[in-house]
Amino acid sequence: MDGPLHIPETGVDTLHGRSVVVSCGSAPRRGQGLAQRLRRMGADVALADVAGVEAARRFAEAYLGGHTALHGLVLVGADCASHFALARLLLDRLCETGSPSYGPGARVVVVAREGRLGRLAIDKLLFAGELHRLLKDASLARRVQCVAALGDAAALHAVAAPDVRGGDCVGPSGLAGRFGPPGPLAFPAAGRSRGSGERAWKRWVDATGLDFGALRQEAERLETGRLEILAGPRRISAMVRARNEQEFLYPAVKSIVDQVDEVLVVDNLSRDGTPEIIRRLAAEHPDKLVALAYPHRIARQGWEQKDAIEGRGALLPAHEYCNWILERCANPFVLKWDADMVALPAFARWLERWRASDKLVMAFRGVNVHPDRSHLLAARCTDRAQLEAQLGRPGLPEWATSLTYDSVEPRLFPLWEARFDGSWGWVEAHVSPFFFGTQRRRTRLTPDDPCFLHMKFCKRDCFAYYTADMAEVIGGNVAVGPEVSDEQRAALRRWGLDARPARVDGAAAARPASLRGAPGVVR
Repeated sequence: MDGPLHIPETGVDTLHGRSVVVSCGSAPRRGQGLAQRLRRMGADVALADVAGVEAARRFAEAYLGGHTALHGLVLVGADCASHFALARLLLDRLCETGSPSYGPGARVVVVAREGRLGRLAIDKLLFAGELHRLLKDASLARRVQCVAALGDAAALHAVAAPDVRGGDCVGPSGLAGRFGPPGPLAFPAAGRSRGSGERAWKRWVDATGLDFGALRQEAERLETGRLEILAGPRRISAMVRARNEQEFLYPAVKSIVDQVDEVLVVDNLSRDGTPEIIRRLAAEHPDKLVALAYPHRIARQGWEQKDAIEGRGALLPAHEYCNWILERCANPFVLKWDADMVALPAFARWLERWRASDKLVMAFRGVNVHPDRSHLLAARCTDRAQLEAQLGRPGLPEWATSLTYDSVEPRLFPLWEARFDGSWGWVEAHVSPFFFGTQRRRTRLTPDDPCFLHMKFCKRDCFAYYTADMAEVIGGNVAVGPEVSDEQRAALRRWGLDARPARVDGAAAARPASLRGAPGVVR
């Protein structure tokens, strides 16, 4: 099928900055055509014409020696044994070394011919289904997703479209599955049966002499690590980054200090009263509070962060800052807490449930308080694509389409192998082996209730951490939302935050410019 490509209207840069390998197999002309179209969409494409294990090995060695990420692997043609070898060599090595890394949303797309399903097409679907299952069992399905695609247009859709997920099978969505734009198909990518997939997988192992050993070892290592962490103490280090946070830093720390074993408060070149507040907190909690300083300028969320990751300019990327703090945490669990977050009673309740459970991660959200201190925020526009189109470069937090609630985020997690990296580009990405696949389901506790008040939008400079375009988009989307609940009002009152202060630092407390003139209450 060579019809029009149906993906979001994002122009030819849909795959800009992404590295994709296209394996031609027994269909070189078809593979070359797909590679050409992927290049027109902005991808950095490496064409692999491999037949057999040795050819796959040579290509994998050359690719891994010259690339820092793998965002997509497109397998075209009938030779499943060669595809098996190439996928095994690329994915296994990435698991073993951790570098090069999987890019965000990395996908393996197995392309079967469209139309009548002959034996070769069935084999390709079985291959896709078994590979997806293996990645899922190894807790890698979140980082590397395997998709089956029927036809060239479906293959391009599977590589680029944001709504495609691991385990999907996409193809012509029209009459009898032979015409129309790419879309999800009724039958699973796993093919006819689990037994058929396992038998085909054994054939490929026998044909190549290779297996996905490192993937299995990764799964076993994570399970061993999980059990060892569960056997240890549930002591928590809270990490709090602070730059010009005098307005809410004190209640933010006081609201959690009794729930954790250590609080690391890191001042990053503050020019207001933040250092004095940190000294006061250290005097009140000498056995818990650790005061640190990070004397480097940090890039703001947005294009500035991407430039810093790519080494442009003098600013440091935020993920280096976060990893610097992680290295100084003394306890086996870390709580990532912001200097403008104030815990609600629900946080303590759910923390006790987490301590009594077999979960390693607690992923929770908060509510964004409106500057009038009587309402929460609401969003005027909930279309993420429409909001993101107003930015100079892509990248917008999920909560920007809601604004009442923050995104659910794994804020309490094991220190073991936790890190931050720059894979998201516009903001630091939080990475832990327990955030993905089967480990995610096994190790995560997600509270039903909001666990904190986010006072971000009550600050005089509520967009200090964002580039100007992102601040304009988010600020322009703000409206007045529902009234705060009784529990939320009581928490505001407890910390003296229920009324907007008349003056801050001797100056009139101005409502943030981007929030002025907000319309009436949105229900």
